[in-house]
Amino acid sequence: GLTIESLIAACGDDLVGLRDAALCSMAYDAGLRVSELVAATVADLRLIADGSGRLTIPRSKTDQDGEGSVVWLSAETMRRLSAWLTSSAIADGAVFRRINILTHHAAEEGETVLTHHIGANGLTRQGVVSILRRRAAAAIADGHAVIEPGQDAVAALSAHSFRVGLTQDLFAAGEDGAGIALALRWSSPTTALGYARELAAGSNAAARVLGKVRS
Repeated sequence: GLTIESLIAACGDDLVGLRDAALCSMAYDAGLRVSELVAATVADLRLIADGSGRLTIPRSKTDQDGEGSVVWLSAETMRRLSAWLTSSAIADGAVFRRINILTHHAAEEGETVLTHHIGANGLTRQGVVSILRRRAAAAIADGHAVIEPGQDAVAALSAHSFRVGLTQDLFAAGEDGAGIALALRWSSPTTALGYARELAAGSNAAARVLGKVRS
């Protein structure tokens, strides 16, 4: 199926690809809500000595008092963010922005020249979903992801998919609901578990014990 690796593999090394790879990587690492993702600014990012990073989230759905939280970002994500911010010359303000591509035809050389114009404002929720679905379709078309026949995996994706995907991956890795709820800022372990009931059924006490003797 679709994985974070397959989405990133579908991003090219042009400016749009650098943005989309950084966006997917950061959204997955931190299990971000789309509201948190589009609100992220350069000032909210901090590089740590070991190469990893920290993202400050001033306010979120479960933090209406604005106490804020700090989440971990991998060294890979920090490298992708650095590549995007350097190439786009973004020094402050919104991290992820719309890119308008203008096509110019150079008559003398007979070549097509592309000019990228980066917006001043952050992406919208719809913009994030559009990027996710476009990269997912490319990942499937390019063979980075294999989808079972009859599945419309692209249409099923939403702005919540990064957050739900990480929640399911953490459950599959054996992490408990309380730890996941704390790390991903879910309102409660029960809420987190709601997105991984099928995975939980395959990794509970009965499955672990009986799976060894009733294979």
